[in-house]
Amino acid sequence: FQPPGPSDSRSPCPLLNTLANEGLLVHMSAFVNETLQDVLNLAVDLAAFLYQLSCWIILTQMQLHDLAAHNAIEHDASLVHDDAAPGAPFAPVDTNQTKVAAVEALSSDGHVLSERDFAHARVLAEEASPPLPDRLQQLANGEPALALTIFGHLAADGSGLVLELSAFESLFGQNRLPDGFVKQAVPVTLEEATTVTAQVVAFKSEFESST
Repeated sequence: FQPPGPSDSRSPCPLLNTLANEGLLVHMSAFVNETLQDVLNLAVDLAAFLYQLSCWIILTQMQLHDLAAHNAIEHDASLVHDDAAPGAPFAPVDTNQTKVAAVEALSSDGHVLSERDFAHARVLAEEASPPLPDRLQQLANGEPALALTIFGHLAADGSGLVLELSAFESLFGQNRLPDGFVKQAVPVTLEEATTVTAQVVAFKSEFESST
């Protein structure tokens, strides 16, 4: 692990920044062809989906910071980054540690973040930001699902996936792989990520209807 230096390019995506800080993401082409499948054990369909989201960056060999172009893939209502300033072409990429702590405080048991906890975090983030376009809303809803399916595990009571607070702090707060990280034994598929996204959206509806 090596924190980024002053001249290093970073994105608003904690996962991409983590891979870069760990020395696993040198060229964007390697990001799809090797890193996602080999290091994180993503299935071909999920890796291909993420490739399509960022293929304009991959094909042109641009810098990670280009992913911060506002409302392209980056969006307001991030869990750990500030919104783009009005009229700014790029959004901030520095992690807001106050936001990190606020998400961690939503843990239902003080040890993990559940699908429901992430839904709560998304609702609060969206209440404090301008409305998201539908396309970006879908991306925002899917981001917790990626964290849960790649780095999480099944809750002890079998109620759904959870992410250890220490893992959230590593990934979202420090942009580094969690200590002792071991990739999932079975490749993470697009269907699995979509299913968890739908569960997060369902929990969001519960919070939104109660306000």
